Amino acid sequence: MAELAGGVSDRRFFRIRDRIYFSYRRADEATPSDAERGKAADPLKSLPGKLSALGNESRPVFRKLMKESPEVAAAIAILDKKIGLLAEALISKSMDGSGPAMSDVSLSASGVGFAAPAPLPRDLPVVVTMLLPPSLFKIVADGKVVACRLNDEVPEAGKFWIGVDFTRIDERDQEFLTGYVLKKQAEEIKHQRELEANRYI
Repeated sequence: MAELAGGVSDRRFFRIRDRIYFSYRRADEATPSDAERGKAADPLKSLPGKLSALGNESRPVFRKLMKESPEVAAAIAILDKKIGLLAEALISKSMDGSGPAMSDVSLSASGVGFAAPAPLPRDLPVVVTMLLPPSLFKIVADGKVVACRLNDEVPEAGKFWIGVDFTRIDERDQEFLTGYVLKKQAEEIKHQRELEANRYI
């Protein structure tokens, strides 16, 4: 795990609006076990982690395949997207309020903003869990509340908007999150440029 401090690359502060699987809890709240919930363990709960591990394991092989046989690699990439969509649908259907749910967030490599039904006090330690589509890469990070205000933009999502800075996050997870944010930002810039270009056609 990495402690976050000043002097880190400015890439950490690029921020995007995105829709991801997201949940949070106070750091002093124990995570209830399946037995405490009175439920059998759900095999879908471990699916994102397994998909993420398989994705990391296959990435070097896929890069090699891209060079040697790009047509085959493209076909595999399509199949991978289909599997990802199916997994998202299964996980979304299985959510019961005890795990991450699809939420609109403001996301960077240094923190996350999200809507909540109740206010949270400043400096409150929290634990956030995120699953980033389409790979469903799972990130669990410690953080602290740095902002809490009324949510004027989308009040139906939650009366309050909470800002959290990460205080402890795995280095590999932060690198993945940085790349994810930069990719999403590049896609948004490209989309905006295409819209601007189409205005003059």
